[in-house]
This record gives sequence, structure tokens and C-alpha cells, in this order.
Amino acid sequence: MPTSYGAPQAVHCGSTWIPLHPIDARHETGWSLIPQQLWTHSRPDPVRIERLNGGIIYALLPSFYWQNYEQVSRQGWPQRQQADRVLIVDLRDNDGGEAGYGVAALKDWIDENRMKSFQDFGSQLGTSCLFAALTWNRQARDSPTIRPSQVEWLQQLLDRMAQPYPAGCPRSVNTIPPQWTYPQRRFNPKPGDLRIIALVNSHCGSDCEFITMQLASLPETIVAGVNTYGLGQFIQPGYSVLPHTGLAYRIAQGRSNHYGDDRSYDGYGLDVDVVLPEVNTLNPEQLSELAEVVSKL
Repeated sequence: MPTSYGAPQAVHCGSTWIPLHPIDARHETGWSLIPQQLWTHSRPDPVRIERLNGGIIYALLPSFYWQNYEQVSRQGWPQRQQADRVLIVDLRDNDGGEAGYGVAALKDWIDENRMKSFQDFGSQLGTSCLFAALTWNRQARDSPTIRPSQVEWLQQLLDRMAQPYPAGCPRSVNTIPPQWTYPQRRFNPKPGDLRIIALVNSHCGSDCEFITMQLASLPETIVAGVNTYGLGQFIQPGYSVLPHTGLAYRIAQGRSNHYGDDRSYDGYGLDVDVVLPEVNTLNPEQLSELAEVVSKL
């Protein structure tokens, strides 16, 4: 519902009007969050995984930046046990980065091959003679050093920049239809499956929303909290600077279609299965209570 329509007051269901109440006052606007994501790496907490009690595992996944994940020791992290019942994946205040960091952190708990991939979600990606250079700048921004895993991809970008292009730098768009959409998620775990709670708030954006999609594609996952930020619709950002002024900027080179109907969720985010109005203030005891409820579903 566009915000220009005003704040919704009630919803009509059958013969009943159900009053509506706001549950999350977003205290940052898009203009304040995006520069934060562009030039700083928020939430300096390193990734950590710990055991709470009674077969409940808590995984804190901060923003997917190299300093939060690389050279982080897994020593002391709990080992998977047969009695483990619930995995809480805390994605609150994660403003994105490279979702692969989060998937790697959860590899002992989640089978990546069972999750849907980027191609499954559908997208439109534009390309032109500028694509390789803008993408190169993104890779250079994300890490101060070239990691071994980046070498092949960066070489491909260099090769692409070196090749000749048609005059006028024509633009083309590659459309990938979605094979799975967010509304198709269903919580339908098998007996004995490890239940997963993806805990999100209104500061989960970009690749945080992407990994939320991936987790939600598993039938043992429930998404809890409040709507995510809505920063994952415009994808594959390219980075550069304006001539003369040197002002840095980024530009989206594509768009996703997570809901499958081409709706805009920019600024609205992904909805949740379980609404937790006080998601930002949940403590370990409350998380354990939530996990106990989910373990019995």
C-alpha cells in the first residue's frame, strides 16, 4: 500500500472490521541508511554461534562484511547434536554485504543445496560497456585486499573491460523469470527436523533480505519479527565517482522480483510469518520462549 494513501486504519475481513496498529516506527529514513551502508560497516560485532539451552542454537549474523567474518575463529562454536531442535538466525540490523559469508557461517546447520538460489528468485539485469567497470568498483569497495576467491571474478571483469564494444555503448536487459517466490513459502517441517527461526527487523536490508529469502525457501523456516527494510529490490549495484566533484555514487544495474508479481517492495520490505512488535528489544529468555513454541509446531 503506497504511503501516499496515508496510514491504514482497519482491514475488512468478511463482515468484520479489524483495527490496525503500527508495530515498528522506523527511526531512520532511506537517505540515512543508504550512506551508512555505502561508506561504513555498521554493527562491528563479529559473527558468533552459541548454544542457549534445551537444544536451542543462537546464530548472530551481523552485516556481511569481511571484517565481521574473515579470520573469525570457529573455535568454541557448538557442534551439531542430534538433540538440537531450533536454530535462531538473528539477522536484526544486518544491512547487507555478501550473503555468502552468512551461508558459510551456517554450513554446519543448513544444507545450502536445499535452499533456493539467486537465479530461482527471478531478476532483470541490465548490461552495457559500463557494467564491468561499475562492478569492479563494487568489488574493490567491499574489501581492502584481493581475496583468493575474488581473483577469477576480477580477472573476468578486467578481460571484459579490455574488449571492444559497439559504438554508442548500447544497453541490453536479461530477464530471468522467477522459479520460486516469497509468497510460496510454507512452514511444513518433517518430524525431527531442525526448526529455523529467521529473526528480522526493519534494518535488515539488501543481502540480509536475500538470505532471508533463502532461509524462507526451506519448509522448516519461520520468519519472525517485523518487515525488513526493503533494500533488496534494486540489485547488482555499481560504484563510481562523478567527474570534477569526485562525489561517490552507486547505481542499481538490475532489479529482483521476489514476490513474483513485479510489485515494488523498496522501502516496504519482506513480510513476516510471526509478528513480534518488540523485536528490537528481545532478550535471550524471550528468544528461548519463542524457540520452545516453534519446536512444538
